Amino acid sequence: MCASSEKASAREAPREHLNKKEGLLIRRPAVWILASLLLLLSVCNIYREDILSERYYILDDVIDDQAEAEIDAKINYTEKKNDSVAVYLKDVTVNIKDKYCHFSKLLAYSKKIPELKPGNKIYSSGKIMVIEEPSNPGQFNLKEYYREKNIYYKFICDSLVVTDNEYNPYLNLLQNIKCKISNVYKTCLPSKEYGIINAMILGDKSLLDMDIRKLYQANGIGHLLAISALHITIICSCIYKLLILIKLPKELTSFFTIVTLIAYGNMTGFSIPTSRAVIMIVLSIFASLIGRSYDTISAAAISAVIILIQKPFSLFSCSFLLSFGSILGISLIYPRLLMIIYGGEAGIRHNKRVRLRQIKEGKGDKISIFIRENIIHFKICLSEMFLSSLSIQLSTVPIILYFFYEYPLYGVFINLIVIPLASLLVILAAAGGITGIVCMPAARFIFGGVYYLLKIYETICNIANSLPFHIIVTGKPSILQIIIYYIILVIILKIISKNKDNSRFIIKYRMTILISAAFSLMILFYTYHYNGLYVAFLDVGQGDCIFIRSPSGQTYMIDGGSSDIKSVGEYRILPFLRYNGIDKLDYIIMTHADDDHISGLTEIINQSDKGDIHVDNMIFPNPSDKCKDASYNDMVSLCKEKNIKTHFINTGDKIHDKYIDMTCLNPSKDFESESANAYSTVISLIYGKNSYIFMGDVEKEGEEDVLNILSSSDADIFSDRYDVLKIAHHGSKNSSSEELLKELSPALSVISCGKNNRYGHPHKELLERLNKISSDIVRTDESGAVILTNDGTNINIQKFINDKT
Repeated sequence: MCASSEKASAREAPREHLNKKEGLLIRRPAVWILASLLLLLSVCNIYREDILSERYYILDDVIDDQAEAEIDAKINYTEKKNDSVAVYLKDVTVNIKDKYCHFSKLLAYSKKIPELKPGNKIYSSGKIMVIEEPSNPGQFNLKEYYREKNIYYKFICDSLVVTDNEYNPYLNLLQNIKCKISNVYKTCLPSKEYGIINAMILGDKSLLDMDIRKLYQANGIGHLLAISALHITIICSCIYKLLILIKLPKELTSFFTIVTLIAYGNMTGFSIPTSRAVIMIVLSIFASLIGRSYDTISAAAISAVIILIQKPFSLFSCSFLLSFGSILGISLIYPRLLMIIYGGEAGIRHNKRVRLRQIKEGKGDKISIFIRENIIHFKICLSEMFLSSLSIQLSTVPIILYFFYEYPLYGVFINLIVIPLASLLVILAAAGGITGIVCMPAARFIFGGVYYLLKIYETICNIANSLPFHIIVTGKPSILQIIIYYIILVIILKIISKNKDNSRFIIKYRMTILISAAFSLMILFYTYHYNGLYVAFLDVGQGDCIFIRSPSGQTYMIDGGSSDIKSVGEYRILPFLRYNGIDKLDYIIMTHADDDHISGLTEIINQSDKGDIHVDNMIFPNPSDKCKDASYNDMVSLCKEKNIKTHFINTGDKIHDKYIDMTCLNPSKDFESESANAYSTVISLIYGKNSYIFMGDVEKEGEEDVLNILSSSDADIFSDRYDVLKIAHHGSKNSSSEELLKELSPALSVISCGKNNRYGHPHKELLERLNKISSDIVRTDESGAVILTNDGTNINIQKFINDKT
């Protein structure tokens, strides 16, 4: 959220001055209405979740993951994706085997569709699907994201026909304008910059470059990629001033401004930040027209009530909390920061007058006096911008950490540079898009400025990325940490408010106040780690990924890849690490070089030297050179390129740790096999009275070697009976032989495989062998991430899908 735009909008509107005795809320009935609504929705969400699910997810009992269905619906709007078209439907009737259900909205995808207009009635046959829930800690919750938009299922169209050509002329006009402006951007800008401006001005992120998205988010300016209060305020100011210039009456100017803002909101989808900004600006204009004062907090409360009535599930969404948290930061924290640093706005004005008088009374010619005066003005303006940006950060930092698990350390300072330039960027991009519809050469000239401004943004972010500690990975704070932080913050604000007429008191004790604020931040940034052994088998689809944290705090990852989930490192493994406050992997152990074990590792290693998760050591199995294929050698080369230390292990080699015993059981030195699976690294781990064995994808030859080692007379260092076995090769029928299972006798067997995978893993024969030895079975395709915590005596099992909190 942008500091300067929020601050400017708060200043432009007259404020309602409240008597002290009346307090903060007495004359703000909208705040009381909002508080009551928030309480009601919170109770419903927390205590009536099952009832809400039955009401909105009415097909869950009818379908498993997907089912053949037919739908009749109206077109709301469409969005072109890279390889398909997203069709947002309304007034939907779903027919599944002659059972009819009705939904207000539904999201459909189609490869080829006829030309559609908003309001068209359509018929489609295809598959209705549940929206995927997260199966790992930290994974993005797509189900909650769409639930906020009142969308509860998605539909894949096999065929789609228009049954009624009647359409909404107003919405169709807006969609055509949007398409024409988007085509102007596409024509005038390179693909990367086109994606940024399309997201920034038109709200369409489907073509946004992922590297740019990550770069902006990592530096605290991700809000620029969404239509926010900054964009709405700039557009509103431009429209208003333009209409004033042509000397329209105030009433007509206000009317056309409001109509244009609402049309822009409709054209771009009315996201929560857009809705909030539009409603607040409309209230501000309306208050001015009827001669009433405008109160920022009351306006924010009214907009929140309107949004929550339309979208009740948005209450706990990131966009809602960040948008309204920013308003509270500007309205409540910013004036108190001014009080602490300068003694309030009166203190700033006094300080400014004194400095300007000293300059005028001093020696120097007119030019030097002019320069020094402007330096004073610039310093004051920069200081106010910094404090307004800081106030927003203080109000929203718990929300940022709760949803993203990391904090961009230099974000406050980067915003000081990019926010002032953003006004120019938005004006140029909007003007260029409109101009391009009429005169493309003129638009190209305008977009030259847009291109170079975006390059400046990218350069600033890359410079920040090169600085140490540019990202602080904190993990997800607990609700208790967040509550304590806000309690301390409220107490500080209360003390300042109570003594706001005594600026000397505040200035005298400002260090105490600042130290208290820093203490609250320390509480918020504290990451709790389980002090025993922590082992997590992540759900990466058809693949393997095991994370281990020893009681010493040393971190290990065994494999990390998938054959059926794209970008598994970016969307499943890295979020899990950030969620747990892990910013460094001490060791990665690659069992073998198949893609379903290393695809995510490649992503992690590629970002290791510039991202937020760093890798210190990489451990490779060391079979004969004949086994080391191109994938193996490429991974070794990549590690060396990224300055990651490489190690090669064979049977009997140990990984040293203060509290745990890790021993390699496979492959033996110069091991030869035609299959990469056979030379998979097998690791035995002993902690206290408990033992684990991780089998990779080892096959018959490797299993025989492991069996010989475990049954030999020199095997005193290994367990007689393993507590936990990670089943080899995702549960294939030819792995985990009866002899090996009998020797290991695991109390718990963990199978990592993809849901409904095409290989049929785990195979029936393997499951029968496990049942014979009475081993408990957990599967990542059914339970999501399987997390084992161990105090050295007892192992606690948590299945994420069943036990997520």
